[in-house]
Amino acid sequence: MTARTYCAFLIGRLISRISLLGGFGSGITWAGEIALRIDPSIISSIRSHADSIILVIGTNGKTTTASMIEHLLTKNGKMVIHNKSGANLRNGIVGTFITQYNHRKFKTNCYAIFEVDEAEFPNIVQQLSPNIIIMLNLFRDQLDRYGEVNVVLEKWSKAIADLDKNAHLIVNADDPAVSYISENSHLPELHYFGLSRPLMNSDSTLDTWADSTYCSDCGNKLRYKHHFFSHLGDWCCTHCRRNRKKLDIEGGSISLSLSGQYNQYNAAATLLTLNVLGLSTKQDDLKDFKPAFGRQEQFRIHNRVIKIFLSKNPTGFNESIRTVLSLDNRPNLISALNDRIPDGTDVSWIWDVDFDQLVGFAKNVICTGDRVWDMALRLKYTQYKNYIVEENLKRAIEIGLQKTKEGETLYILPTYSAMLEIRKILTGRKIL
Repeated sequence: MTARTYCAFLIGRLISRISLLGGFGSGITWAGEIALRIDPSIISSIRSHADSIILVIGTNGKTTTASMIEHLLTKNGKMVIHNKSGANLRNGIVGTFITQYNHRKFKTNCYAIFEVDEAEFPNIVQQLSPNIIIMLNLFRDQLDRYGEVNVVLEKWSKAIADLDKNAHLIVNADDPAVSYISENSHLPELHYFGLSRPLMNSDSTLDTWADSTYCSDCGNKLRYKHHFFSHLGDWCCTHCRRNRKKLDIEGGSISLSLSGQYNQYNAAATLLTLNVLGLSTKQDDLKDFKPAFGRQEQFRIHNRVIKIFLSKNPTGFNESIRTVLSLDNRPNLISALNDRIPDGTDVSWIWDVDFDQLVGFAKNVICTGDRVWDMALRLKYTQYKNYIVEENLKRAIEIGLQKTKEGETLYILPTYSAMLEIRKILTGRKIL
């Protein structure tokens, strides 16, 4: 570590401690930002301080998957650095490193696990030279920032093409878009996960909001033997004969405390990663895993349970609704829609959410958040009519609790910044 890097390291750590003492949160992103101003190359120094670097990319599931991997590595007695707060830009990754790394503690067998923002991945991957990259999925998300799926796909493909040939790719075979990247990479170490079967009522008919429904190679329409959600499933192209790769590990019956098909994907990716690292796993290794913040996280208030399902794009929101209805056929819901920088300023994506799923099931839906009236308008154009509008987030939670009987659960489906606000209301502290 050079003198400049060491100076950036120390000053960044000091910034984080001041933030904690002042009650402003962990200060991870600020610590990383200041450190990068002092030494822009500090991120590259992480490589020399970690035996294995694991990057997790994808539209949905990054935080949960990275947390699951940390959980199992820790159970195996390994030292782990992990951006568990979800700070997945360059400043967050650097901030995580300088606040968690201790040269006396992390001498050998140190694993660095970083979830990485979709747009930042091409830049970060070259600087970190990871041992393993986990590619979970690719859906439309924050179109004002990322662009369409094919734009992100092209950037990821170019970044993967420049990787060291010793890197391992762990790929969701059920996603024809990310699978295409692996099929055309030069890397010999390719590993695939997916679902063995649909966990909810499903058929070969695609969701109307599905994204990558055409073959990335020949451009023809894909066909599905089994469809799980969005464009994920057991797919094939009848024109060029591309099809889903043989799975190295199957999700579907992995023991979890978390519900939803998407968490079976996260769990399958996790177990496969441990296997690639040379660590043995069993189907029930994750049964004691507790959810990451905002991802089916639970709180108990006034003899009622509040359960938060982060819902930040069409696919995520639709799967949150499906999962809630699989748990409770008469739920009370809060939908909290914000349009801040972490959420994306374009909220038109809510028109791709199938709120008609709620008809005949949900007791009440309380709309709140910065764009509360956009959400209310969206619900006005569905068959579901029993919704309440409340601009104040704290008051919306109070109304939700009033509508929920003792012993029952109130489900909150927020965008990212709304989720952070809700957690602060419920816990009285920030996480970032």
